[in-house]
Amino acid sequence: MSQLAKIKQFFEEREAISVSAIEKEAKLSKGRLRKILIGEGAMTPLVINRLRPVLENYGFSLGFRSTTISFYNYKGGVGKTTSVLSIGACLAKLGYKVLLVDFDGQANLTRSCGFTSRTRDIFAEEGPQVENYRIVQSGSLKRRIDLITSDIALHEREKDFGNRMDYYELLDKKLQKFKDEYDFILIDNCPGINDFPKLSIMASDYVMIPTQAEWDSIAGIPAAKELLEVFKEEKNRTVPLLGVFVTMYSNNQVAQEISLEELQNAHGDNLMKTIIPRNTAIQQARLTNKDILRYSRASDATKAYMELTEEMLRKLGFDKDKTKTAKAATAK
Repeated sequence: MSQLAKIKQFFEEREAISVSAIEKEAKLSKGRLRKILIGEGAMTPLVINRLRPVLENYGFSLGFRSTTISFYNYKGGVGKTTSVLSIGACLAKLGYKVLLVDFDGQANLTRSCGFTSRTRDIFAEEGPQVENYRIVQSGSLKRRIDLITSDIALHEREKDFGNRMDYYELLDKKLQKFKDEYDFILIDNCPGINDFPKLSIMASDYVMIPTQAEWDSIAGIPAAKELLEVFKEEKNRTVPLLGVFVTMYSNNQVAQEISLEELQNAHGDNLMKTIIPRNTAIQQARLTNKDILRYSRASDATKAYMELTEEMLRKLGFDKDKTKTAKAATAK
């Protein structure tokens, strides 16, 4: 049963409780939940996360369901793989269960996690290959970061699957069995406008767009946003843009300062406030097959990725009590 169906069941079983009362308790805007219940609004993770504790106070559980986020930009070299790995590590440090998905035939994320041979992609006949990247200590808890690997064979799948009626749902179907096991599923996509990023977006709740503060990287953002609009119009599937964020930023470069200002003017609230600096620790971490948190907890890049992760969680409406401050999380 979907979570929307469960919420409808809640009101059917408790006729004395009004939708408006639950909206108020969950701090949702007036009429938002009512629109969702009649099919005029999206049941987003933010809404679910606000409803969950309210409904539990009435003895009703929504059950567990992960939040799936695609990281995508039409342009390559913008820090997608590094960001997926780094944000995944930060989420685990904050106490969340994380699954990383390498959905790029180049298998950069797979190699970054230290798996360099005998890997297969998510569509392999044997099924997805799930590996444990590492265990993260989060206070008294131990949190796993798992990885679904990739392989160059993934590039050949596009022509194999092209004529299937359920083509755009293929990745979503593969991930369904994992959505009750993890808090977050983060998908690393290949660059370019081909069909595979479309499968990823179809399987996701949100999209994050990384970009450098440089013209050629920024040029890829409209293509990514246009892809979200295509899904809304053609597939009747609304996948919100969670945020655009800047990577590999250098404060001492005038051209990047100008580009950053252009990004702020063009994308407004969609632009994440946290900026990831250009930092040698990131390159060194990749050379040693480690995420930035594992390589150097004290680096500026580590602190920035933790701040970005917390900003992302705030936008999603996750429980603030569960998220530690960046200072506390990186100090241990």
